[in-house]
Amino acid sequence: MTAPVVLVAATDTAVTGSADLAAQATDIDSRITAFGDLAPIAASVGAGFPDTAAIRRAVSFLVDADIGRILTDLDAVVAAHQSFQNAEDAMAQRSLASSWQGRSADAALAAVDVHSRASSWRLPTLTAIAATAAPALSGLKTVLHNVFGAIDAVCDPILAGTPVATVPSALAGGTLRPNVVADEIAARVRLFDQATSLGRTALHDILAEFVGVDAHTSTGDLALAGEQ
Repeated sequence: MTAPVVLVAATDTAVTGSADLAAQATDIDSRITAFGDLAPIAASVGAGFPDTAAIRRAVSFLVDADIGRILTDLDAVVAAHQSFQNAEDAMAQRSLASSWQGRSADAALAAVDVHSRASSWRLPTLTAIAATAAPALSGLKTVLHNVFGAIDAVCDPILAGTPVATVPSALAGGTLRPNVVADEIAARVRLFDQATSLGRTALHDILAEFVGVDAHTSTGDLALAGEQ
C-alpha cells in the first residue's frame, strides 16, 4: 500500500499586492476551472471528487465579500495614518523664524498653533483605527496569498507526472497506474478543502476583529455565502 500523497501549496516570502489579490479573487471562477476538469479522471479511478456546485460554494467567500473594496479601504486607512504621522513629525521639527515679528507673525503662529492642536486631536483617533487596520490588512493579504497558492497547486496541469490532458490515454494504455492518479487527486481535494475552509474562517475572523463583530454568531453582512 502506497503512502498517501500530501500536497502543499507553494509559498513565497513576498505577499502579492492588494490590486493583484483583488483581481485574483474576482477571477476565481475561471481559476478553478482546471480543478473541476479533474472530475471525470477522478471518476475513472474511483477517487472522490466534489461536484461543480460544491467547488463554487467552497470559493464563494472570495466573491461574496468584496475583497477589492476591503483591501482598498484598509490600504487607505494605513496610508492615511502614515502620511499624517509623517506630516506631524515634519511639523514638530520645524519652527518659524524668531526674527519674524509683527501682526503677520502673530497671525501665522496662531494659525500653526490651531492646526497643531487639531492635528494632535485627530492623530490618536487615526492611530487607533490604523492599529486595527494594519494587522487586518497584513492578515488578509497573507490569507488570500495562501488560498490562491493552494488553488494554483490543485490546478497544476501536471497530474502524477503526466499532463492532465493525456492522463486518460495513459491510464488506458497501462503506463499510469490508477492508484497513483487516485492518490494525487485525493491529495488535491484535501488541499482544496483545507485551504478554502481555513480561508473562509480566517476572512470571517479578520473582518470581525476589524469591525468589532463576532463573525461566528453574526447573521448580518459578515455572514458569508455557504454559512447562512
